[in-house]
Amino acid sequence: MNVDCPKLAPLPWHKPDRVHRGRQRFYRTPLGELPSVTTILSWTKSKEARAGLNRWRDRVGYQASEEIKHEAAARGTHLHAIAEEQLKAWVPDEAPPPGRDPYWDSLAPVAEEVAAGCVRLVEGAIWHPLGYAGTMDWMAWWRGAWTAGDWKSSKKEKKEEWVGDYKLQAAAYTAGVAYTYRDVIPRSEMPVNALIAIAVRGKDAQLFGMGPEELVSSWNEFKERVRLHQEMKR
Repeated sequence: MNVDCPKLAPLPWHKPDRVHRGRQRFYRTPLGELPSVTTILSWTKSKEARAGLNRWRDRVGYQASEEIKHEAAARGTHLHAIAEEQLKAWVPDEAPPPGRDPYWDSLAPVAEEVAAGCVRLVEGAIWHPLGYAGTMDWMAWWRGAWTAGDWKSSKKEKKEEWVGDYKLQAAAYTAGVAYTYRDVIPRSEMPVNALIAIAVRGKDAQLFGMGPEELVSSWNEFKERVRLHQEMKR
């Protein structure tokens, strides 16, 4: 448990103000209307990644691929709703509610530890002048450091080489929360680590932690993806 966490008040919460245009998501922010992190990453996938996605779609069929995509989106939305509810109202020393959802059962032990770690932000909007915005799943004191966290779900366990875009997303959110709250909290209270927690049906959640060096490397990669997305819009 995070018994050493600093006792600090939650950060001011900004409600995500989303708007969809076609297959792209944007956020209305103090910097204007900005594309979401996930939209940027989706539209700037490499040729190899797109070819692999097309092969998968050809293999399972278009209709089945659309059903799988919508099922995954609905699953993620449901899981985030449960996690948000629990992080905001967790009662210490009580076991997570079992059997509520198979993906939540996978994630619940991780969420319980996060909830014990001085949670400062849950499902709040963030933005950055590089030209993007998003919704931060959580920021808390996790295993000795301020950490930006992202919840994911998957029917099967993922190899680390498959979560590259998840890491770019985590780096973008970490930089985004630092910018959004730059006048609210000192640098010492900014997240220096990130955690990607993937709920897997019937198994323990997979955890992919990122330290400062990996965050910097992933941030540099994400900046290039933002540049590519901006070029595509011209």
